[in-house]
Amino acid sequence: MKAGSLLFAVILLSPSCVWPFTGIESASFLDIPVGARPAALGSAYSALGRDAFSSSWNPAGLGFLDSTQLGSMHLAYLESMAYEYVAAAHPIRPGYGLGAAFQYFRPDDFDATDLSGNRLGSDSASFSGYTLAYGQALNPRLSLGLAGKLVKARISDASSSGRSLDLGIYYRAAARLTLAVVGANLAGKARLLGLLRSEWVKTM
Repeated sequence: MKAGSLLFAVILLSPSCVWPFTGIESASFLDIPVGARPAALGSAYSALGRDAFSSSWNPAGLGFLDSTQLGSMHLAYLESMAYEYVAAAHPIRPGYGLGAAFQYFRPDDFDATDLSGNRLGSDSASFSGYTLAYGQALNPRLSLGLAGKLVKARISDASSSGRSLDLGIYYRAAARLTLAVVGANLAGKARLLGLLRSEWVKTM
């Protein structure tokens, strides 16, 4: 019991720990940080978010949501790449929150070639993600969250889709100390990118 508690404490107190699964990452557009504040903090937002962006960072934050919120982002990326994001969150009642998010990424057009390397013209691709999240506060300090994702990819005339799951914990350890653990993009039909992210934030 003591060993398990010690391991959990180590995970919580290791800021921004990431352990990816082996294999090929097939939805890297999900790594683009959403929201100005999370991006400015270097994606260290799992222990801070209690807003519309919680669906993507830590669904457990929805358990402490205090009002209906909307969030959006437009990113003019490298070359002619474009990235769009919109999210909404609503407290069903105190301690219970729902959230939804939509992500869309369109890279620049690329040259299409045949097996011999002959140019066939330009082609295009697009990637999108749909998230539905739920957070519930078990007490004034602890909240748990769950988010389901559907990711779709299209390259030229080929397309595919996959599902994944996010699990989150949000814990107010003290008045100025918050701990969070998030298991992101786990399980599902296609394991896109599995990682465990833990953070702690102490406010001044």
